[in-house]
Amino acid sequence: MPVNRRKPEWKKIKPFTGIDVLYGFESRTASGDQAELGQANIDIAADFNKLVIYPNNCRPHTATKKGTAGSSSGYIDESKISTAQQAGWKIKWGYPPRRRRAKGTNKNIKIDVNTINYAYIRASDPLYDQLANCGHETPDSNDILWYGCQFPRPPKVSVIDAQGRSVSSFCQPSKVDEVVSAGGTLIHPGNYTQTHLANMVISAAPAAP
Repeated sequence: MPVNRRKPEWKKIKPFTGIDVLYGFESRTASGDQAELGQANIDIAADFNKLVIYPNNCRPHTATKKGTAGSSSGYIDESKISTAQQAGWKIKWGYPPRRRRAKGTNKNIKIDVNTINYAYIRASDPLYDQLANCGHETPDSNDILWYGCQFPRPPKVSVIDAQGRSVSSFCQPSKVDEVVSAGGTLIHPGNYTQTHLANMVISAAPAAP
C-alpha cells in the first residue's frame, strides 16, 4: 500500500547534473520523505526565471522505498541520489531534455523566456517569415530546449500578411507590444511571470491544518 496518496503540494528539484534549471511539479511524496529526496518549496521571486513545470521532453529521476507502512516514492534532486541509495531508496532513472527532430521541411524554433529556451516545431512555410519580429530564433547545437512547458509558456499572437493571410504563433514576451503596435493581435497572454507562477503554485496550495 503506497504511503504517499495525499493531496499534492508544489515542489521543486534540480533534476540533472550540469543543467542550471529547476523542475517544478506537484508532489505526493510523504512530507517526512520530501527533504531526503531534495524536494523543496518553490520560492516565487527567486525561482521563476529558472523554473520549468512539466516540460514534455524530459523526465526527472524517481526514488522509491518500501517500509512497514507501505512504499513511498517521488522525484529526486540529483544531489540526493547517492545518499538516498545508501538509505535504501531505489532509483528509476529518467532522462534530461531531448531535442526533437523536425520532420520534412519543419524546423525547431526557440523563444527566450526567463532565460529558458522554450521550443516548438514550426512549419517552414514562407507565411511564417512574418513572425521574425516575434523573437523566433533557430537553436544552436548547444542550446538546451524545453518543449510543452506549463511554465514558462510564452504569449501567443496572430499576425496578418499583405495578402490578408493570418498566422498565429508564440511570441517572445518583450516583443508583444511591438507586434501588437504593428497590427498583430494578442491571442493569449502566456504563463511566464511571477504573478502567473504564484497563481499556479499558491492558489493550488493545500489549506493549512
